[in-house]
Amino acid sequence: MMSFRCWTCAGVLSCLLALRVGALPSVKTPLGVAEGIFAADGVERYGGIPYAQPPLGKRRFAVAELFDTPWPAGRLDARKTGAPCINNPLGDPRSMPLDADSPPSPNEDCLHLNIWRPSNSSGPHPVMVYNFGGGLCSGYAGNPYFNGSKFAIEHGVIDSWFMRS
Repeated sequence: MMSFRCWTCAGVLSCLLALRVGALPSVKTPLGVAEGIFAADGVERYGGIPYAQPPLGKRRFAVAELFDTPWPAGRLDARKTGAPCINNPLGDPRSMPLDADSPPSPNEDCLHLNIWRPSNSSGPHPVMVYNFGGGLCSGYAGNPYFNGSKFAIEHGVIDSWFMRS
């Protein structure tokens, strides 16, 4: 079960990304600067942003812990989506990554956010958090079916998140 602190962190990061920092697709956060990409005309995407500590070792079956560690050198490369959580070992051919040239392999370190926001507007914007589902069988938040560019252009900021159950 997701802790309230992790939900709060995800919400704060999404709101911070709703505020424009400069001409390049980058944004300042309390943990450093996230560097994203231009995902579509008028939309920036920031992928693979950690919101909870990796659920490895003693954290594997514990409640998620807030990710509050500053990023190395004060920067996060958020140009690609994070690794999908481990699902059905047989895989799912529908689970194509957004970054088709270098598909990420499933990994237990998968508690990340993908955030889309309008490029050329001042915030604040409404934020929608989208949970893709998948039933622990298939899919992940980086699947192109869940591309938030259109929503960001029309409505504001969208956040899709990777989770484990």
